[in-house]
Amino acid sequence: MAQQLFHIWSERPLTTQQLAEYSNELVLCGTAADTPDRPFADVGPADAIIAGGGLIYSHEVLAMAPRLRVVARTGIGCDNVDVGSATDQGIAVCNTPDVPTRATAEYTIAMILAAAKQLKPNDQALAQGRKIRFFDETNALDLLGATLGIVGMGRIGKLVARLAGALGMQVIACDPFVRPSPDDTQTVEFTESLNLLLASSDIVTLHVPLTDETRELIGREQLACMKAGSYLINCARGGVVDEKALVAALDAGHLAGAAVDTFTVEPPPADHPLVGYPNIVATPHVAAATMQCKIELVRAALKNAVAVLQGHRPKDCVNPEVLERSLSSET
Repeated sequence: MAQQLFHIWSERPLTTQQLAEYSNELVLCGTAADTPDRPFADVGPADAIIAGGGLIYSHEVLAMAPRLRVVARTGIGCDNVDVGSATDQGIAVCNTPDVPTRATAEYTIAMILAAAKQLKPNDQALAQGRKIRFFDETNALDLLGATLGIVGMGRIGKLVARLAGALGMQVIACDPFVRPSPDDTQTVEFTESLNLLLASSDIVTLHVPLTDETRELIGREQLACMKAGSYLINCARGGVVDEKALVAALDAGHLAGAAVDTFTVEPPPADHPLVGYPNIVATPHVAAATMQCKIELVRAALKNAVAVLQGHRPKDCVNPEVLERSLSSET
C-alpha cells in the first residue's frame, strides 16, 4: 500500500535536496515565489505551510486551505501568524526556537560593536569625502568594563550574556518570565526593574517576543531612563520599540546611537527616519541569515510539519492544545 503524500506550500522556494529528504512524505504544491503578485495563489491544496517571516498568515489566508493542519515557521516569532484563528480551526502552529540562537546572538554582538565603535558615521564620512578630524571626532566606547543590559533572558539573551562576558562586559538582565539559575547569577546580575536596568546600562539590547505586553515596551519614558550617551540594540521585533520616540531621543542627543535589525513595518520604506540616520546601524531583519542557519531553519520546520501530519508531537508547538485535541480524538 502506497504511503500517503501530504501537500506542502512554502513561502520561500525549497531546494531539491530539502524536498528529497521528505520525498516519501511530502509533495510541493507551490510557493509564494511562483506567483509574487498573488503569493497565496497555490496554497489551497496545502496540508502544511512552511512559513517565513515576510507574509501575514491571517484568518483569511488560513481559510484558503481547508485541509491545512500545520503552519511551521522557519524562525522563532509567530506574530505574523493568526495563532488564535489557527487554534480555532484545529491548525497547529510550530516554530524553531533553538535554530537561530547562535546566529542571532553573534549578530547582536556585531551590532553592539558596530554601534559602540561608531563604524557607520566613520564609514559614511569616508565615502562622502568629508574632511574631518577623524581621531578627534570619534568617541567610541570600550566594551571592557562597560555595562550591557539585556531585556529578555531566553535562549538568545543568555548566549548574548555569555559572549558579552567574554568581551569583559558587566552584564545585567531583566526578565519577569525567567527564573535565573545558579549558573546564570554567577555571571549576570538580575533585576526586576526595567527602568533600573535602563538607567544602569551603557548598552541595552532587546531579546523579547512581540506580544501585547511587549509592544512599545521601550517608549519615550523608558528611553528617557536610559543613561545619557548610551546605545540601544534591537534584534528582536520592531514593534517592541516606539520608533518615533527613538528618533526623538537620538535627535535630542540623549542616546549616542542605536543598531536596529527589525522594524515595525518590514521592509522599512526608504524614507523611514531610522534608515540613513547617521548614528543608527540599520539592517533588514537578517540576524539569522547565515548559510548554516537558513538550512537548519527549513529542515527543522519540515520536521515539525511532518510530525504533525503523521500524528506525532513536533519538537516545538506554540498552541499545543491543538495537538492535545487531535491526539485525544485518535485514542
